[in-house]
Amino acid sequence: MDKKSFVKGAGILAISGIIVKIIGAVFRIPLTNIIGSEGIGLYQMAYPIYAFLLVASTAGLPVAISKMVSEELATGNHYGGYRIFRISRRLLTLVGITTSLLLLISSGLISKIQGNPKSIYPLLAISPALFFVSIMSAYRGYFQGMHVMHPTALSQIVEQLGKLIMGLTLAALWLPKGPEFAAAGAIVGVTLSEVAALVLLLGIFRRGKRTILHNARLTYRTHYQAPSKEIIYRLIEIAVPVTIGASIMPLVNMTDQVIVVNRLAPIVDKIPDIPYSLESFIEFATKKGIEVPANLSLANIPLPMVDTYVEYIKMIATRMYGVLTGGVNTLINFPAVLTIALAMSLVPAISESHTLRDIEGVRSKTTLGIRLTLLVGVPAAVGLGVLAEPILRAIYKFPEWEYLYGARLLEILCVGVVFLTLVQSLTAMLQGVGRIGIPVRNLLIGAVFKVIITFIMVGDPRWNIQGAAIGTVVCYGVAAILNFMSVIKYTGIAFSFFDFIVKPAISVTVMGFIVHYSYGIMFSQTESNIISLGISILIGVVVYAVMLPITRAITQEDLEALPRGRSIARLLSRLGLLR
Repeated sequence: MDKKSFVKGAGILAISGIIVKIIGAVFRIPLTNIIGSEGIGLYQMAYPIYAFLLVASTAGLPVAISKMVSEELATGNHYGGYRIFRISRRLLTLVGITTSLLLLISSGLISKIQGNPKSIYPLLAISPALFFVSIMSAYRGYFQGMHVMHPTALSQIVEQLGKLIMGLTLAALWLPKGPEFAAAGAIVGVTLSEVAALVLLLGIFRRGKRTILHNARLTYRTHYQAPSKEIIYRLIEIAVPVTIGASIMPLVNMTDQVIVVNRLAPIVDKIPDIPYSLESFIEFATKKGIEVPANLSLANIPLPMVDTYVEYIKMIATRMYGVLTGGVNTLINFPAVLTIALAMSLVPAISESHTLRDIEGVRSKTTLGIRLTLLVGVPAAVGLGVLAEPILRAIYKFPEWEYLYGARLLEILCVGVVFLTLVQSLTAMLQGVGRIGIPVRNLLIGAVFKVIITFIMVGDPRWNIQGAAIGTVVCYGVAAILNFMSVIKYTGIAFSFFDFIVKPAISVTVMGFIVHYSYGIMFSQTESNIISLGISILIGVVVYAVMLPITRAITQEDLEALPRGRSIARLLSRLGLLR
């Protein structure tokens, strides 16, 4: 598999990932506007639990399947690759049943630990999805191991479309029952969308099964076929470290659920710029049907109203958590779509070169992967930081104080975009050369920093919810730096600070200044946030695209590795932008 092939595979997944993220934004943004920040906070209390169990049960095995199938096909053993898929499918079916039942049984206990019993309803709604996704991940891993990326891409799109249509419909229908039921309705849509995506993958596999079986029969006797126990051992050997590594951030997010709301609640009365006041408490109590005494004071809550007051401050804390997880994190994760796609393509590509002892191929693909990651992550981070508040105002219907906090959080977390995208790609590179445990260790070190920083800073009224954002940036920063050092050590790539860092930095600095001032100029002329935002983003894209070849941050070799890259390189050469 040459550089162009793996970049093409990454391109297919990236395009589908962009479509998926757009659909996901179309889902998440109106969902936030429909069910409010409290509802999205409850949704986010359930979804990370699901994400953790999903990662714990399925993250490692698809990577292991992809890697092992790719290695077998590199030597021409199609039957061996098919056997790996069949064995892993049985394992994932068992895992899916186990994790679904585990979440179903423990949902009541989890909601109490989170500090908000209302989250039980979304937790119950999401539990069946684990079964369907587990089976689906076996098919995705097999297709990726064969370097066939479109089944994964199509199934991801179906997932998001199903979630969009069914999730929003059910959320709106169940909203009159309360925000907890609206959140549960949205999550039922997630479960149904996983069923639809699995049906699609089964159909694609069925269409190609005759060819798969034909190729498998041809290589049954011509290659060594490992015993089932050996395959299972190898799957587990690869999957366990990957699973542990992939479980770290969902586990940290679960920890955030417990830390953030419970640490914010005692200091709500000391946090500036939030709607904590006697008037808002009276409004909250009145909606609950509570009789409010005439001489009520927040400094002296009467005993019959203590439970209502506790629910009130937890509601504010949950809304702040919802702004972070449901609003800002949605935007932060968008650029990672491209690097997730790149990472999924890097694992089998580098594994193949590593298996064939093609050292130059490993170095070449690794270098290109890092360069592409930085060329995506750095401008995305700058754009989100420069346009933080306009972006939030364009897509969400928040109260004014939530825009204020959202912009602060986005300005902090945009730095983490660079580190997050690097962590994803560098992890894939280390997995490709068989150093599976190293990124696990590095991310775990970062996660320890994250938990400590979040616990300390969130409890300080000066930092409050912003402490969780700072902890996330530090976590990914530590992991990215450690991973980068490990990639240099185990692949032997030549690191050029000027090529990797300085050139892209010059390009994005120019882009950032022009975007900042162009937004201000456009807004003063049009007084329209959406028009000004759209034009300034378009200007930023053009400026960045022009600056890359001028600073030589992207080379002719990089362009030629992309689909239709030679045509682009010729055009830029004629324009004098590529030398």
